[in-house]
Amino acid sequence: MSPGSNHVVEIRTPRRRRRDLAKKLCQSIGLASILLVMNYGDLLGGGSDVRMHVPYALTGICLAQLADILLLGLLIFAIPSSVCCWPS
Repeated sequence: MSPGSNHVVEIRTPRRRRRDLAKKLCQSIGLASILLVMNYGDLLGGGSDVRMHVPYALTGICLAQLADILLLGLLIFAIPSSVCCWPS
């Protein structure tokens, strides 16, 4: 490399890789929550539409929503990660 070039060589340490994976996992969970929040509008809102109001405990509904978000987040995280790691 010439002395005036601006090329930076990035050294990816194991700590950096773990941090990048954690960041991608958090982004995947965030995307999943954004995608699924539209499905929970009827449960979360009051209003005149009561077709989704159910006699179940609120904790069970919230835990089911969190489980949906985590499962979809893990699926979103796993698909690009496995595609990027395939040998060429």
